[in-house]
Amino acid sequence: MLLVNDTRKCSECTCGPPSGGKCVAETVLFRNENCGDPLITTILSAVDAPACTSAIGDGDIVSMGIFALQSEPATCVPSEPVIVSGRLEEGKTHVACCDR
Repeated sequence: MLLVNDTRKCSECTCGPPSGGKCVAETVLFRNENCGDPLITTILSAVDAPACTSAIGDGDIVSMGIFALQSEPATCVPSEPVIVSGRLEEGKTHVACCDR
């Protein structure tokens, strides 16, 4: 059996700003602790301004649920090339004996 010494290493990765991602969620405020009796439902995406309200209407918020409707991760372009240094070097040959 021939062993190999692997001395390869990669440089640190750096990335430009993320782009192209999309996140959409439904936010529901409920009147009871069992997430029943919805009070307000709002669809939010990552590009929306913060959704705030000072008046809720008739009732208090007791629980809240956030449900993901769409999730697409953003991507980024490497800002510097990855440099690989080192090499594969032939090591010593070893004999392995197996007993069946």
